[in-house]
Order: sequence, then structure tokens, then C-alpha cells
Amino acid sequence: MIFGCGHNNYDPAGDNAPGMMGLNRKALSFISQLAYDHFSYCLVVKNATSLSSKIHFGLSAVITDGTTPILDEGNEEFYYLSLEGISVGKNRLQIPAGSFNVTPEGHGGFIIDSGSTYSEIKSDVFALLIAELEKQIDLERLTSPTGELCYKCKFEDIAPDITFHFTGVDIVLSKLSTWVNGGEGILCLGMLAVDGGQSVLGNHQQQNLNVGYDLNKKIISFKSMDCTNT
Repeated sequence: MIFGCGHNNYDPAGDNAPGMMGLNRKALSFISQLAYDHFSYCLVVKNATSLSSKIHFGLSAVITDGTTPILDEGNEEFYYLSLEGISVGKNRLQIPAGSFNVTPEGHGGFIIDSGSTYSEIKSDVFALLIAELEKQIDLERLTSPTGELCYKCKFEDIAPDITFHFTGVDIVLSKLSTWVNGGEGILCLGMLAVDGGQSVLGNHQQQNLNVGYDLNKKIISFKSMDCTNT
């Protein structure tokens, strides 16, 4: 196994991580060097601080029904998915066609990334999402210096659900995977706007989801479950 050696490692999140396990399809990633073409993980909710999440490789990987294709475009460093739409409750956002397409130059697109914390949505679509949430949430929005969508409430007080519509499968986000506890009874939307670049499904939105990768069939499966029991 060839592993890089870092002498001055830096983690932007400030967690002093000693390194990162690569799970992409490039030659030096962990799965490429061991010739694994199946893997899966199930991330426990972040408030379960005494528990660990599990990742399975090879024959022990859990690939479920409800799959979406891995797109043959962009950089093989990433897993590109076809996001067809986003709904807030029963209302589907009027997202312009092609918003999440990869350009001929390889820019843009929508990827899934277990190493990114919060989902990042291109700014014009994110604005539509914020507007629809504000319209449907019957609570007073708090003033935030960073422009976050925040409310003083409990998780159960917030409705409606957000759904990501991928080709072949829908992911309905739980309240815990949608909102972030900011302390003092304040909840903020756990997603960010991004200007240019890729949109990302981050790990906060993947909590309590079994995510299975079948690189032979070029598909990713999603299934909601209690990840503490996997």
C-alpha cells in the first residue's frame, strides 16, 4: 500500500485530522489499491457522540434498492450524480433546466462527498430553496450576520421536509440532517450557497442513510435507516 506522508497537515475544520482515506476511483485511493469495487457506509447522527459510524468493503458492502447512476463525466476524483430537482414539502422548486450539468470544460455538476460537512448548492438554486422554506415555515426568522436561515425553535417545530430528487431515487432529509443546533435553542439550515464550482451532497445530509457504491454497475444506492444498528 502506498500512502502519502504529511509533515505539516492542516484541516480547515480545525479537528487536527492526521490524514484522509481516499475513496475515489483514482489510482492511489484506498479502494483502487485494494481493488475494491463495492463499499458502503452508514453515518450515525452527530449528536450520538459515543457511537462510531461503520464502513464496509467488498462482499460486506450493503447495496440496497433505490439507486442512481454515477455519471461518466467530470473528474474521476469525484462521484457525479444526476440531481433532477429539490422539493420543500409538496412544492418542487422551479429550478432552471441544466442547473446541475457538468460543463464541457468539466466545471459544475453535482457530487456526493463523504468528506464535506454541509451540502453546498449553487447560489441561484439555493436562493430558491431559502425563499420556499421561509414561505412554508411559520416562524420568525432570526437576524444572522452571516445570512444563515435560522429560527429559535425545536427540531420538531420545523416543517416541512426537504427532498432531493435524483434520477431513480428520492432522498427525504430528516430534521436532524437538515438543521444544525446552534445552541441556545437556535436551529440553522445545514446547507450553504456556492458561487460557481460543484454542488455537493455533504455528510450532514447523509446521516442515518446507508450509502452503497457499486463501481461495477456504476450506481450508488440510498436507504434511510438507523445507522446505530448497522
